[in-house]
Amino acid sequence: MERAYLDYYRERDIIPVHQQTEDRRGHWRRRTALYRGLGLIPAAFRGARVLEVGPGSGDNAQVTASFDPAEYVLLDGNPASIRAINARLDAGDLDRGVCRVVAGDLHNPPPECPAGGFDIVLAEACLHHQQDPRAALLAVAALVADGGTLVLTTSDEVAVLPDLCRRLLRPAIEAAAGGDAEVACELACQIIDPHLRTLPARSRPTRDWVLDTVFHPWLDHWALSIDDAITTLDDSFDFLGSSPSFMTDWRWYKQFADSGERWNDRARAQWAQFHYASVDWRISNPVPVAEGIDTDTLVTACRRLGRLEHQAWHQCSYDALPEILQTLQVIGDALGRLPGTSGTVAAAADARAGLAAVAAGNLSYPFPQFRHWWGRNMQYLALTRRS
Repeated sequence: MERAYLDYYRERDIIPVHQQTEDRRGHWRRRTALYRGLGLIPAAFRGARVLEVGPGSGDNAQVTASFDPAEYVLLDGNPASIRAINARLDAGDLDRGVCRVVAGDLHNPPPECPAGGFDIVLAEACLHHQQDPRAALLAVAALVADGGTLVLTTSDEVAVLPDLCRRLLRPAIEAAAGGDAEVACELACQIIDPHLRTLPARSRPTRDWVLDTVFHPWLDHWALSIDDAITTLDDSFDFLGSSPSFMTDWRWYKQFADSGERWNDRARAQWAQFHYASVDWRISNPVPVAEGIDTDTLVTACRRLGRLEHQAWHQCSYDALPEILQTLQVIGDALGRLPGTSGTVAAAADARAGLAAVAAGNLSYPFPQFRHWWGRNMQYLALTRRS
């Protein structure tokens, strides 16, 4: 697989990113709240030229299009996504007078997506996991007009640590399925569904989550952290907002005339104090500041687990299981020194016990603590291009 998402989705002819939209009001509220946290109220879209990269099934596009943009281009290279968006256009769910779907790749945008051509560019869940996430970010950022806004998602090994553990179930699932992909998928859904049911506001069907996480052949060096994204665009973009919202600024507005500190510097410094909390969404609100506490051990161990998971997943074996379990022990010890993580520590211990049991052939292990553990696996960033 050379192109993350596209090659895998095309091979299976799938769009495993459907949103749970049965509760239409809830879907609208969730999306609107996200934009609000990023500093984009609905009026920001009114009359704007908007580009969405990788719109998937178009569930989110329906909300964005309701904010009355002047132009809304949906760029996707997955034929299944293009069919889904065209079906929405045909059904009138999206206005053909404003919206159009364009086939293309974010690395080589088609003529319909000119450099600097859009006031708002949305690049959700399509940059991390690329062969070169920073190059993909720069390609998408080039499409933003002066003074325009880029919305993107970031992810790293700390935020997806529970998902890395769930991906480690694959060798046992594949062995039990005897090489039948559909049987493997159904078995994975049976195991993962009780985990997903612990989420108070799950947004995707179980099968989509399983296809996109357990069986998706993630590339190596896939991470794109908040710090990576801000640093990559430091020369031309300024931090605007994020979800979760981690930056506070108590400076009085009159101080800015003489202040040499930039938004990006403050955002990076504050994220460093809260990064650890992306490991578990249950860490209390407000999240305790990890000031003066060692978080490097946790980050280093999570990255090591990411490398071990990549090896185990692609070899479809548990040869590295002793190292995996030892690394999880290091992670548990590191978490125990951080504030608000008692539930996470218990879940990490259960993950160790469960992975050992599954590797030994016990696929019915219930994961009583681990199944409740989910990271803040994607963070949203909004940045504005300097005029």
